[in-house]
Amino acid sequence: MTKSAEKKRMGVVMEQLELNGCLPEQTTHNNNSWFAFGRYEAEGHVIDYLFHIMQLEFPKIMGGRKYQSVVMVFDETTGEYYAKDYLFKPSQVTSNTEHFYLKLPNGLMEGTWNDMHLMINEKPAEFYLDIHTSAVHYPVVSGGTSVFELLGMCIHQFSVPYMKTKGNFVWKERSYDITDKGFTWFDRQWQQLNMKNTIKWSWMAIYLDNGDVISVLDCDAPGYETGLLANLKTDGTQINGMGHRAVLPFKQGESDYYYNPNSKQEYPAHWEIHIPKINTKLEVIPFKKEQDIASVMSQLSKYEGVCKVDGTYHGEPVTGTALVELIGSWPKH
Repeated sequence: MTKSAEKKRMGVVMEQLELNGCLPEQTTHNNNSWFAFGRYEAEGHVIDYLFHIMQLEFPKIMGGRKYQSVVMVFDETTGEYYAKDYLFKPSQVTSNTEHFYLKLPNGLMEGTWNDMHLMINEKPAEFYLDIHTSAVHYPVVSGGTSVFELLGMCIHQFSVPYMKTKGNFVWKERSYDITDKGFTWFDRQWQQLNMKNTIKWSWMAIYLDNGDVISVLDCDAPGYETGLLANLKTDGTQINGMGHRAVLPFKQGESDYYYNPNSKQEYPAHWEIHIPKINTKLEVIPFKKEQDIASVMSQLSKYEGVCKVDGTYHGEPVTGTALVELIGSWPKH
């Protein structure tokens, strides 16, 4: 992947992004995010996982620095779903700023793009993941440069959607060999977060059946409404777009809301999204509606939904799958 990333390609400028140096925690920023999810077909089942580690700097009155760890596992075949989040103190976490190494009580992320090791040990759910991944394709470079403005913040973000995966997945005493039976998507983000800002966005990480990828974001916070598109083609070229001329507001196509009394959030569970920049219209429907995570800190509750995708892409019929993330305040209608 490193060689692919260094190649000049349409729509991408790599000067502001140092792929390996950006993996460890960026201590000059108060918010770091490492986000991995995968979808695999093994032993007659289709199984998804998510592992998200986020470093947050809260005011001292709220406890100061914390690390949020989110795990999710979903068996699309049986409909079984489990999700849990934790807040750990720095004393419970090992974070190496020289090379990529993050160890928490319930898991581990470490390594390089050529050999990244991810491990989850979620005892309450009898869920254990131990995999090695390696990047085999181009990165999705958000905004075309990996730096863009959102919610009044300067955000650094890029994703590697095709990480070849080797290892095992154990859930409820059943073991699955997922070697070469799917891919891991790894997303890296960091910024200087203003905790006073109203935060609300929808992000869709979309795999299409032709191998192309769409990363599309819609921000719905008052005064900061916008859209962000990165469309990665199989040849490495990328089409970028910013604003509602590129991506229509998601709320225009949201429906099928449901309310979770635990998180006090009401999320949409059906989207019809329109991306004029690439002549694309997609219907996005969760395989299971209830895929939200009620956090131990209510402000951190969110939706992480595995979805099926159907519609037209560059004017041609297409199908695919997606992970939909809904962040922020989603009050009851």
